[in-house]
Amino acid sequence: MSNFIFSNNFKNMAEDSNLNIAIISYHFSEDDRFYNSRPLLVYQVIKKWSNFNKTSVYCSNFDHFKKSHVNFINEDYKAIKVPTYKKNISFMRLFSYTIFSLKLLANLELKQYDIIYICVPPNSSAFVGLLYKFMFKKLVVIDVVDLWPEGFPLSQMIKVFIEILTKPLRNLLFKQADLILTQSDYFRDKLNFSDSKCKTLLMGSSIQPIVESQLQESLKDCIRLLYLGSLNTIIDIDSLVEITRKLAKYRKVHLTVIGGGERLEYLQEEIKNIHLNVTTAFYGICFDSEIKEKEFSKAHFGYNGYIDSTEIALSYKSLEYLANGIPLLNSTKGDTANLVKETGCGFNFHPRDIDVLVAKILGLDDNTHATIKTRAIEVFESNFSWAVFQERLSSLLEDIL
Repeated sequence: MSNFIFSNNFKNMAEDSNLNIAIISYHFSEDDRFYNSRPLLVYQVIKKWSNFNKTSVYCSNFDHFKKSHVNFINEDYKAIKVPTYKKNISFMRLFSYTIFSLKLLANLELKQYDIIYICVPPNSSAFVGLLYKFMFKKLVVIDVVDLWPEGFPLSQMIKVFIEILTKPLRNLLFKQADLILTQSDYFRDKLNFSDSKCKTLLMGSSIQPIVESQLQESLKDCIRLLYLGSLNTIIDIDSLVEITRKLAKYRKVHLTVIGGGERLEYLQEEIKNIHLNVTTAFYGICFDSEIKEKEFSKAHFGYNGYIDSTEIALSYKSLEYLANGIPLLNSTKGDTANLVKETGCGFNFHPRDIDVLVAKILGLDDNTHATIKTRAIEVFESNFSWAVFQERLSSLLEDIL
């Protein structure tokens, strides 16, 4: 009988055009320069949807990239004060996540919402939505933006130990939700939920893809590599250095880095040690659209390499590369690797097979490279564009209503 009443509650929701929805995400940015921010895209899609009367975002007041507190302008964004942390892998980061979840649990404002949409990690946020699901009959959506503990950049022995302790509880929590979304097929397969309520919602982006190909320096004159994003412990910097080193034996190479992080100095020192045939441009963390557009138009390849122990199938940087017609040098697994293999929008590589990758790059002529650029844009438009993301998310929410 209780299940029948619960189902009727959801049926009534579907007929109600004045639903309230709360999006919960510790990490959130309202800056339009973060074109690939998934929680922001979710908010923008739902905000435009006529089914919802009130849309709010409950997030932390801490910026993960700048490592500082932030203030929000939009009144829909309800910032929760949390402790700061300086290192991505640290006790203070976990402590900050815990405080965020505890404050959410104590926030009875959530009772006014019909649907609670939770971006995880932190996985502890799932407790909040599920408590409201069972106590107050709320509809709960869990959006798996990253896969923890599998995604921790730790030694294999430690990861196995942590997974044994935490995976069963995480999976039990997630299975209680009314809809589980994963940002890649790879994540969905890793969760191994046979339940039909687990769906893939690929990453999306509001970037406008380039329409016309820019004239570039010939590959014979100089091979231009681009790295975009944070330089942290999960990025395979050694492979980037090795690719640059081996290409420089045969051609002039230019490496552009737009981003910063704890391993920036290490990369700079390693590249300096190559000496011959390598020039560089390090911009640090940069949001200047003119600089980015200039460097994007020149780049022959975008580096999308992660250390092998991480569980990453799609990255925000790869979307930006593709939207700008920059072929990928990719070592991620799953979705991106499959797209590269099936469409030819770049090259997959493994750190132990860099010689094979270098030979492929050196074997390209400019006309073939131009064809690969076109494929990159087509892959973005058909898989990750704003229109595709909006249609898919709206369809998934309509299904559960």
